Amino acid sequence: MILAVLERRAGFLLGTHDVYASVAGGLRVGEPAADLGIALAIASSFRNAAIPSQIAVFGELGLSGEVRAVGGAERREAEARKLGYSHVISPANTGDIVAAIQTALG
Repeated sequence: MILAVLERRAGFLLGTHDVYASVAGGLRVGEPAADLGIALAIASSFRNAAIPSQIAVFGELGLSGEVRAVGGAERREAEARKLGYSHVISPANTGDIVAAIQTALG
C-alpha cells in the first residue's frame, strides 16, 4: 500500500526497483503510525537524500496520500522532543505525503 501511494500521489516510479523495508530485530509492524516513517524512508532512499537526524516522524498514510491522525499524538510528539528531536513530522503539521516529503527532504 505504501509503495502504491508513493507512486500515485508522490510521483515515485518504484515499479522497476526492488524495495525492502526492514524493522529492527525483524519485528512485525502492526502500528499504523509507522506508515509515514516507512514511506519517508523509502522516498529518502529513492532520492538518495538523508532525512536530517533531528527529525522524528509518525502518522498513518491513507490511500489518497493523506496523513491521518493517530492515537496519542501529543504524547508521541512530547516523547520525541524529550529524546532530542527538534522537529516532528506528524498529522498535526502535515496534510499529505507530498508535503511530508518536502518537509523531510526539501
